Amino acid sequence: MTAVLTLLAASLVRLGDLAKIVEADACEGNRDFCVTGTVSYILPFQEKFYHVLVEDGDIGVDITGSIDSGPAPAPGDRIRLDGAIVPRGAGSVQPEFRVFEILGHGDAPAPVSGPADEIMSGRHDFRRAYLVGELRDVEPSGTDPCWNFLSIISNERQYYAPIPVRGASLAELEALIGSTVKLDGFPDSHTCSFRFLDERRFHVSDLNRIEVLDSLGTDPFAKAPSVSSLRRLPPEILPRLGRHRAKGWIVTVWQSRNALLLMQDGRHAIVSFTSPPDIPRGQSAEVIGYPSTDGFTLRLTRAMARPADSRPREEPPPVSFSEEEFASLLSAESLAKHSLQGSRMQICGTFAEFGEGQRGRGTLPLAVADRLLDVDFSAAPEACVDIVPGCRVRVTGTCVLASENWASLSVGAQLSGIRLVVDRPSDATILARPSWWTPTRLSAVVAILLLVIMAILAWNRSLKNLTEKRGRELFRERSASALAELKTAERTRLAADIHDSISQMLTGTAMQLDAGDADAAKRILASCRRELRACLWDLRSHALDADNFAAAVRETLAPHIDGHATAIDMDIPSAKMSEALRHAALCIIREATVNAIRHGHAETIEIMGKLEGRRLAFTVADDGKGFNPADYRGSANGHFGLLGMKERAKSFNGSLEIQSTPGKGSLVSVVLEEKTT
Repeated sequence: MTAVLTLLAASLVRLGDLAKIVEADACEGNRDFCVTGTVSYILPFQEKFYHVLVEDGDIGVDITGSIDSGPAPAPGDRIRLDGAIVPRGAGSVQPEFRVFEILGHGDAPAPVSGPADEIMSGRHDFRRAYLVGELRDVEPSGTDPCWNFLSIISNERQYYAPIPVRGASLAELEALIGSTVKLDGFPDSHTCSFRFLDERRFHVSDLNRIEVLDSLGTDPFAKAPSVSSLRRLPPEILPRLGRHRAKGWIVTVWQSRNALLLMQDGRHAIVSFTSPPDIPRGQSAEVIGYPSTDGFTLRLTRAMARPADSRPREEPPPVSFSEEEFASLLSAESLAKHSLQGSRMQICGTFAEFGEGQRGRGTLPLAVADRLLDVDFSAAPEACVDIVPGCRVRVTGTCVLASENWASLSVGAQLSGIRLVVDRPSDATILARPSWWTPTRLSAVVAILLLVIMAILAWNRSLKNLTEKRGRELFRERSASALAELKTAERTRLAADIHDSISQMLTGTAMQLDAGDADAAKRILASCRRELRACLWDLRSHALDADNFAAAVRETLAPHIDGHATAIDMDIPSAKMSEALRHAALCIIREATVNAIRHGHAETIEIMGKLEGRRLAFTVADDGKGFNPADYRGSANGHFGLLGMKERAKSFNGSLEIQSTPGKGSLVSVVLEEKTT
């Protein structure tokens, strides 16, 4: 039921109608089809993509499509294909199947056979056929890497036969060149290309579809006709002929595969070999290859050579030309140039600028007068090893004329220039080397000097910036040192003043009071004396200049602890606190430590603190005998230490708390806050 609905829904159900639309390229858009026929040929183009030739009587159609799963149909299968006609561009169309169904199996249709011109006449397009001819050449496609192209010569006509790369390698096909082959494939008029002038091609699926009828055998030269038979033929006929034979002498060889052959009748032929010949220049050779012409010189391509029995050719002496004579020669008539083909010439010139890529290819430009001459060193690369642009050189070589493509309406030969082939290392003599100061080197030296100057300027600027930076740092260091020295001098002066005046006065007062009941006065004066001594120590000490506050605490307590165990945990950079705050904190810590040692008889003291923003919090804990803070009357007994500590804390908007229990030591907790300016 499904098959019936498909047939009814399809636009085309007859293979003949589909063939007419494809042949006329009459489909402007997608048009569905569902056709039935017998498979005559399968061409696997790419993986899972096939050309399927379907025949029905004398009608054949090439239908392409992908087969993702299951086996592909085989020749002889009765098949139904469902798909659409798809525009391919350039006015052509291609039927593509989406699904197929094998209806039955049978024998494949018999291939069409006959002369090549009948097979390729168009009456048998898209039908399996045989094409017999000589395989002349093999080339890969220049536009589609999936194809190689065979050139088949049959009855003096040339045909192209594409074959998928996956079906046969280029080397396998090249091994058949020159053989008479029978191709099993189908002619195709649908695929067009601007690169070829042919109207039809003969498609072959793989190497197994190529049957060799007559190989080259042991002596391919025996059956090749002589090139003398080509003299009366029009030039356009030559490319359609099979291999021809020529005898002569190898005049010169260049680029390993090209040679100039002087034939026995005095004419020259340019020969392109399939592989480098083993015959040295000057020796006689017999050559077979496919003929063509550029208008005045015979060319033999895909050639092979073997030594001949003629004696070696004596090399004529070179003809010397001045630069002016050579320039005049290049501007003369084309036929006059023709006499230079194969001649030996000697000329002087100066090599123009060239790259190492040109040296690797073996062709360098020689400036002669105001003309450039290509000098080919491929046969003697040793001759150009020491040559550099600007060298004045005398060169001897064989002249090979270069020509344009043959044109039927051209008047005379179409020559485009001269190639001079150097045959021996001694054929190039350097007459003068270029001056070391070439424009390229001069430009390089100037560029290097500019870079050096720019580097020096950049170094000077960097050095100047570094010097200025170091000078500023040194200035700051010396300023800080001078300021510290000034502070120390000022403290020393004040300490001396206090010692000479206040300390002596208070000591004298204490001595005067000794006469009466003045115990309290003595204690007051003693406290004052200790305070004055502490002040004198502060003024002489550099503790305030320490980088770390813990170091300042150690230096301040050093005269007082005298072997008592003291642990200090106040890792605070001094630069984060003002000098006044550091001084107040040191005084409080010292007073608390001295009290713990002197009055509490402590053995161990722990000092801890931290700075949070502008607030400094620290504690002084000891393991002394302790006391009851509620019963303490320090000032009444002449002790003003705790009072002074509280006054210092109060002056910094702080607080001081004392926690102590008799027999359990004391803990002094202090909070100081930086004064705002």
